[in-house]
Amino acid sequence: MKHTKTAGVYSALIAATAAITVIAGGTASASAASASVRSTGTWGNAQRISTPPTRPFYGSNLGSISCAPKGYCAALGGYVKNTKAFTGVPYVVTESKGKWSRIKVFDLSLLKKSLPSAGADLVACPSARDCTVIGGYNDTLGQSAPFTVNEKNGIWGKAHAIAGINAGIGGPGAEIDSLACTSAGNCVAGGQVGNGNGAGSEDTQPFVVSEMNGVWGDAEDLPGTSGLAIVAGDVDFISCTGTTCLGVGTYSVGTDMSSVTHQYVAVAKNGVWGTAMPIPGLPSDENSVGPLSCSPGGTCTVVAGSGSDQGRPFTVSEKNGTWNTRHNKIPGLGGALFSLACPSAGDCSADGAFTGPASRFDLPFVVTEHNGTWSKAEPVPGVLALSHGSDLFQASFANLSCGAAGNCAAIGYVQVSKARSIAYVVNEVGGRWNRAHVVPGIAKLEKRGRSAGNAIACWSAGHCAADGFFSFRVPNTPIAFVLTER
Repeated sequence: MKHTKTAGVYSALIAATAAITVIAGGTASASAASASVRSTGTWGNAQRISTPPTRPFYGSNLGSISCAPKGYCAALGGYVKNTKAFTGVPYVVTESKGKWSRIKVFDLSLLKKSLPSAGADLVACPSARDCTVIGGYNDTLGQSAPFTVNEKNGIWGKAHAIAGINAGIGGPGAEIDSLACTSAGNCVAGGQVGNGNGAGSEDTQPFVVSEMNGVWGDAEDLPGTSGLAIVAGDVDFISCTGTTCLGVGTYSVGTDMSSVTHQYVAVAKNGVWGTAMPIPGLPSDENSVGPLSCSPGGTCTVVAGSGSDQGRPFTVSEKNGTWNTRHNKIPGLGGALFSLACPSAGDCSADGAFTGPASRFDLPFVVTEHNGTWSKAEPVPGVLALSHGSDLFQASFANLSCGAAGNCAAIGYVQVSKARSIAYVVNEVGGRWNRAHVVPGIAKLEKRGRSAGNAIACWSAGHCAADGFFSFRVPNTPIAFVLTER
């Protein structure tokens, strides 16, 4: 499922009632991935993140979060300055041993051509105190462009623009939609850039960029797509195992009025991208792929399912470059998958949402794969009870993460009245999903306002970190919160 992002977090603050789907990292090592592991963690109370005063209704929010394999997490946020320019200010907060830091505002002084609006979108922490951030800013022409910030040994550097955008590989506007790291200072990212081919103002070209030993190279067209008449293309998801990373996405060739969509997979080894190739075994009418998750053992699983199979996703997998073309269908599913996590080969968990009759409501579901077989999708236990029988029932997941096979956690929100929503968390323990419950301490913070979970990341069974926002009824200004399970 494609989740559209903007160049800055500040734009998401305006739509404060919507949960944001983001990428979260931090799965356990293969040795910890056992369905017999039992979660022993307890969720602590939600903690408010303090930022400088903002304009009413614009406030602060947190998005992407990532945790290193042995603990240490980073969550990205942004707030809007109290100025007429609605200046977006990106920041990060970090967690170590259960304690959250104060905000660290990113130094954007090297982005000399930037206008006063920027936001941080994605974060990956391959090791403790070593994280990589991808963000976006507006250049002097008002076009979006990506930047990167690195943390090394706990010290955050300055933001650097990614070279090769616009002047190098395309036309106006670019954003990065996926990020993954194999080790500290070695990451790959991908997204979309205006291709400048004149076929349409919204035409986009998929591009990739790599960081090696702490230095980012120039952005480049996704190999195998240069010169094609692409009217829409993106690198939607990236996941890594060892030093090898897979990127998946789609691109459409033709014209704005008539085009053919292609699904692809591209492999990056040690930061060098290979040519995009069709995913073996996918029917020709499939027009979307993802999400994607690679396990430490070298197996990657990708979700597909549109076209004639719309609303009934299945998975295909590959190991060390060899694809299993058998479609592993998910029984009992009539909806879309939002996120997927595979801590070990053949052991995955996923979440998504069913759509009710006449699209009147959304009901989040969870589904688990064990030893290569998917269980039947089931509604999240207890989530209906959280709505207190509201006729306006709407609920959603924002994100899911697994610390070990069969031991995962997810966060989201449920609408309880026209004016109120509440954030909830739910845990999978030993392959069974517990009942969803309200985020501890959030009611005291929001005072019967509204709240929603945004992102979650787990580094081992029962050890996770999550973020979201809450707001009071008046004024309806979002305020970021974080919480930790230990």
